[in-house]
Amino acid sequence: MAEWRKIKAEYIRGETSYRKLADKYKVSFHTLRKRAATERWRELRDKTDAKTDTKIIEAESDRKADRLQRILDANDKLLDIVDKALQDMVDGVEEVNLASLRQLAGTIKSIKDTQTVDAGDGADRQVEIVFVPLEGETEDLTE
Repeated sequence: MAEWRKIKAEYIRGETSYRKLADKYKVSFHTLRKRAATERWRELRDKTDAKTDTKIIEAESDRKADRLQRILDANDKLLDIVDKALQDMVDGVEEVNLASLRQLAGTIKSIKDTQTVDAGDGADRQVEIVFVPLEGETEDLTE
C-alpha cells in the first residue's frame, strides 16, 4: 500500500518531482501523476511556495524596519549630544572654536543624510557616521 499522504506532503514541500517520488515509493508514475492531478498537488505546492515567499518578505521587511528604527534612535541620541555641546558653547561652559563648530555641523549633516538615505529612498544601505577630528584637535564632544 502506497503512503499517499507522505508522498503528497513531500511533493508539496517542493523537495522533489513526481518521477523521483514514484521511484522512491515504488508506485507507478502514471498513477502518481493522475492522483496528483485529481488532488491538485501542484496548486497546493504553488500556494505553499507563495506563503513561504510572503513570510520571507515580511521577515525581511521587519528586519529593515527594525534597522531603520535603530538608526533613527541612534541619530536622536547623537543629536542630543550635539544639542548639549552647542548649548554649552552658547552658555560659555565650553570654548567656542571654529573646529568644534565644523565638527558639530558635520555631525548634524551626517544625521540628516542618514535619515534621508534610509527613510527616503528605501535603499538597503549601510551608513556609518564617523567623527574625524580636525587637524590638531583631540577634543571629545561626547564628554
